[in-house]
Amino acid sequence: MTHHDANFLSISRCLTFLLFFSMASESFAAPDGGALTGERFRVIVSTDIGGGDEDDDQSMVHYLLYSDMFDAEGLISSPPQAGRKKDLLEVIDAYEKDYPNLKTYSPNYPAPDSLRSLAKQGAVDPAPEAGFSQSTEGSDWIIECAHRDDPRPLYILVWGSITDVAQAIHDDPSIKKKIRIYFIASWNQKQDPDSFRYIDQQHPDAWLIHCDQTFRGWYMGGEQGGEWGNQAFVDRHIKNHGALGDYFAPLKGGKIKMGDTPSVAYLLRGDPGDPTTESWGGRFIKKNGRPQWWIDDPDPALKENDRLGAKTVNRWRIDYLKDFQKRMDRCSQQAGDDDVYLFTSFRGNGEDGLHLAYSEDGCSWTDLGKSFLSPQVGVSKLMRDPCILPGPDGIYRMVWTSGWEEKGIGYAWSKDLLNWSDQKYIEVMAHEPAAVNAWAPELFYDSHSKQYIIYWASTIPDRFPGDDGHNLGRNHRMYFTTTSDFETFSKTRLFFDPGHSVIDAIIIKRPEDYVLVLKDERRSMLCLRTAFASSPYGPFQNISEPFTEQYSEGPSSIKIGDEWLVYFDRYRDHKYGAVKTRDFKTWQDVSDTLSFPKDHRHGTIFKASRTLLTSLQ
Repeated sequence: MTHHDANFLSISRCLTFLLFFSMASESFAAPDGGALTGERFRVIVSTDIGGGDEDDDQSMVHYLLYSDMFDAEGLISSPPQAGRKKDLLEVIDAYEKDYPNLKTYSPNYPAPDSLRSLAKQGAVDPAPEAGFSQSTEGSDWIIECAHRDDPRPLYILVWGSITDVAQAIHDDPSIKKKIRIYFIASWNQKQDPDSFRYIDQQHPDAWLIHCDQTFRGWYMGGEQGGEWGNQAFVDRHIKNHGALGDYFAPLKGGKIKMGDTPSVAYLLRGDPGDPTTESWGGRFIKKNGRPQWWIDDPDPALKENDRLGAKTVNRWRIDYLKDFQKRMDRCSQQAGDDDVYLFTSFRGNGEDGLHLAYSEDGCSWTDLGKSFLSPQVGVSKLMRDPCILPGPDGIYRMVWTSGWEEKGIGYAWSKDLLNWSDQKYIEVMAHEPAAVNAWAPELFYDSHSKQYIIYWASTIPDRFPGDDGHNLGRNHRMYFTTTSDFETFSKTRLFFDPGHSVIDAIIIKRPEDYVLVLKDERRSMLCLRTAFASSPYGPFQNISEPFTEQYSEGPSSIKIGDEWLVYFDRYRDHKYGAVKTRDFKTWQDVSDTLSFPKDHRHGTIFKASRTLLTSLQ
């Protein structure tokens, strides 16, 4: 733990992800934020499904597979042409057949009858020249949802004519301050030009993304080789994948179009509050003279097949298709009780306690959206740097930093991560009157001695050479104590002294030895190194050269196959990094494979059963 906002990430089963990622001709870091990192958005979809283009049907399958990630508030049939509410209900019928499988992956998938209750009929004819006419069930529903007592904005994803949105704004202009519109324009705008013209001319203060060409990057360009081609993907990853796969597969001649899906993808990966930043649904520029209206980026370098902005979508093609593939797999099989991964974290300064995120592949992390334990011990009553270790007895034990300048650490245990023991304050440095702190405690279980090692970083002024570059001359060293029952503890001893300030150390067990990954805390270094020992108690020697850039901290590691991956916080950049190695001597940077919840901070990762995950959701 340092004065920096330490984000502490680890990785697990993602070698397959890394393989296909490296195959792409150009790679990009995953966009920050979005529903796949734990944010939940209120959503209404307005669609002409059943009308003139089957891509709406494809996009609705995609949306339903991700419906556990959103708070769905409406599904509005907004033709003109042939589409009606019954066409919405038809795809929900297919969803109902796959629902028993889907809900084994997440209890947040909405029940089919709940979705049916959200289906509303919108306008069946284009608006007259004025841009509005009579209210509809759909437009009234938009107004009702917008006025709900919820501080979050209501995202309206328009896949058909914008008729019902225009009508709702006309009938109640006050809803503009609550709604955000992502309009797939192009052909849809041509079907009812007057309703769009009405919003454009009479309501220039509306929050609106006018996506006229960018959306075409979903199926044009990007990586199209092998299984990632528009037809090959359907053949391999959609056909024979449940009722939704059967519904999707024959549409559009058995090829991906999904032209409305970028509006959903915009909420999945990226910052929906800022359309000028990267997202799976594209990146846009602000329209001149409009405070919150965005349009396709005209930069010629971003064109694909002469379509403006399309490359701001297709650059993510491997990412979003790979994620879509995993969602389609859910339709054809129930989740087993195989291991998933949980990642501890905290928010802010640690005032509200333990947060958890989960992942199935160790690369894409989803926040569980609440605090699972509030801090009650220590002077400051914080819960920073939570470290959880599952013991051989099935009990989850946790230690944490309880304050910036305290001589003790927090401890609690749980059998299910929901019900916790009374918290204990362990005064690990009480015997050192001058000790300044006890930071970032970690746990390691020594199976040979059947005891736990608790180790952390502390500064004792004038005890060791300090860091002359630090304004307080900090001289952190690693200390430890051992216990078998967390009732009695051995005398605190020095654990690791490399001759300079050091923090954030973790122990990694290999068959032949133990590796210590540590942060060299000297102001001139601030990077990660390794040291080696034949025992988890040390002495750790043969300190390596740095294997990360300056301003890296908070390491965590896991082995995948015959490779180790070490994650770390690049705190100056407010990003995570990752490297992989076979021997802890040669390293390869794989930082661009990461995605994690917004505001996720320093913690540890461990395996857990899917049953446990379900109980936490």
